[in-house]
Order: sequence, then structure tokens, then C-alpha cells
Amino acid sequence: MSKLKIVLVWQGISGRYGMWQDGLYAAMKRIEKEHTVRYIEPWEEVFPDEIVLFWEAACTYESKDGANYRRIQDLPNRKALLFAGGPIHPEWLDNFDHIFVEGEFNLKEMQELGVSTSIAFGVNEEIFYPRKEQKVFDGAMQATFAGWKRQPLFAEALGTRGVLCGRYQKEDTAPWEYSGDSIRLPELPAEAVARLLAASHTVVNTAEYWGGGQRCTLEAMACGIPVIVMNDSPKNIEYVAESGAGLVCECNYANIRQAVEQVKAWTDEEKARGVAYVQSKWTSKHYADNLLKWINS
Repeated sequence: MSKLKIVLVWQGISGRYGMWQDGLYAAMKRIEKEHTVRYIEPWEEVFPDEIVLFWEAACTYESKDGANYRRIQDLPNRKALLFAGGPIHPEWLDNFDHIFVEGEFNLKEMQELGVSTSIAFGVNEEIFYPRKEQKVFDGAMQATFAGWKRQPLFAEALGTRGVLCGRYQKEDTAPWEYSGDSIRLPELPAEAVARLLAASHTVVNTAEYWGGGQRCTLEAMACGIPVIVMNDSPKNIEYVAESGAGLVCECNYANIRQAVEQVKAWTDEEKARGVAYVQSKWTSKHYADNLLKWINS
């Protein structure tokens, strides 16, 4: 097969070079071995012979910057959306030839709407793997500070025994301001995040229904760290239920504390469930292969 030309459109990607090392990054590096790939902001030019991949959340569609995406969506190129969460807008999905989702929950939603869809997601297993680090924290969470991630709930439950790291948003300051009971760190390189997870007994993912958090959950599992997810986050419940590598708890500080103490007593065999689960279907190779099924079709 001759090389195809692929462009990944992601708002803010130009400011993330050196920090962007997640599963999508690793998957695209694999795809670069087979095809020509470039990475652009939504206002940059797309050429007629390129296959376009959009990394986009519903909040982008709804924001003032959404016009930049819609400009490209009007182009006649083959286009696929890497759906990153939020409310589903059927009229928005009509702009794409295919929708990639991060799990069975969203897959069923898309299938009910009659759109072409498949699962493509994973972690960068070259960075997120079991490490030997002294346990310093009872719980960690890696996520952008945002209302739908509920970092203040995390801080209320874990206090100084918990550590949060993620991108600070000037337009949404409350999650940072009201989570000061826990240690707060800015967005860190992936290698530093992996070491932070290894120094924690658990990852407590307080993301809510629209809050995503799937990457947070799978990266923790890949590191052999048990994950506690909230009972109003079906996309994360899916991973925990399928793997047995964590607990689901009610989203209040008392239940979170109880769950943390429970998983702190887990055996190495119980912690290894997450590693095996990620290796079975959520590595960057799985991610790349699932993207390529559509790209090469």
C-alpha cells in the first residue's frame, strides 16, 4: 500500500510539544511508520489529499473556537472524529465519515444514532508501566483542573495524603482554588506523572458523567495502581468492572476514604489485574491498529 497523508487536528497541540506523550501520541508515532502524518491547529490549512483526524470534545464544538473546527469539517476530505467526551450533538457527528470512541458505553450511544463508529483508545505503555517507588501518597489524580473532574471532592476526601496534577485553566479557576487541601501540581511530563502514580497507593478518579477521565483510569491500571472511580461515571465504571482492577464508590468523601483504605490492603496479584487488562486491549499498538483499520479501508 502506498503512503497516505494524514493530518491530526487538535486545538492547543502546538503548545504541548514535549508534554504530549499519551496513548494517542504513541499510536500516531506507530502510524508514522506506515504513512505521512502532520499535526496542526484547527485554523491551519488542510490539503485536499489528506485524511483528517480530529481530536475534539463536545466543549470545543460549543465554544467560540468551534468555528475553526467547523471550517475544516466543511471540507470534502475523508474525516474521522476521535470523540473525547461530553454531550453528543447528532448534527455535529454528521460532519464526519467515522467516529472513534474510547469504550463500549460511547460505542453503543453512537450505534443507536446510526453513525459509523468503532473503538480506538489506549495508553503509552513505554511510559506507563509498573515501577518500584516508595509510597508517599494515599491517592493521586492526573487530570486538567476542570469542574467536571471534581478535584475539590478529591481534596476533601484525601487532604494532604492526596496529590493532584494537571493543566490549570484561567477560564475555570475554581477547581484549582477549592482543592487546596491536597497537594496541587501543574501539568507534568508523562514520565513524571508515571512516577507520581507509582508513589501512590491508589488513583482516585473523581470525574463525573461528562468528565471523561478514561485516560487517567487506564494509565493507572497500566502502572499496576488500583483505581477508584465514581458511581456516576459509566465510562470509567466500564474499565473497572471488566478488569477487576479497582472499585466503584459513591461520590462523597466518606465513601472515597473507605475505598482508599480497602485497596491499600490489596495484594500484588490483585494490583496486577490492571496491567494485564491494559496489555490485552489498550496499548498504543491496539490504538494504532484500530485507527488504521479505518484509515487503510
